[in-house]
Amino acid sequence: MIISKSTKLSELMQAFPWLMDEAVKLDPKFKVLNNPIGKAFIKKSTIEDLAKKADLSPEEILDWIKAQVEERQKSQN
Repeated sequence: MIISKSTKLSELMQAFPWLMDEAVKLDPKFKVLNNPIGKAFIKKSTIEDLAKKADLSPEEILDWIKAQVEERQKSQN
């Protein structure tokens, strides 16, 4: 999967369902994504939208996601 700032959060969560738990560990404010409003946000939003809400740059989020995926892949091998 190619991940960019225009990647839909719903696609990302479908490909990496464990990522939400890791996001909450990174910043507790991501817990809001688990409530009904947060789930609606996930369905229609991109990584860039999330970055704006989290007051982070899209690059920071992309770097974090890529690091999490690489770490998970290493631990499974």
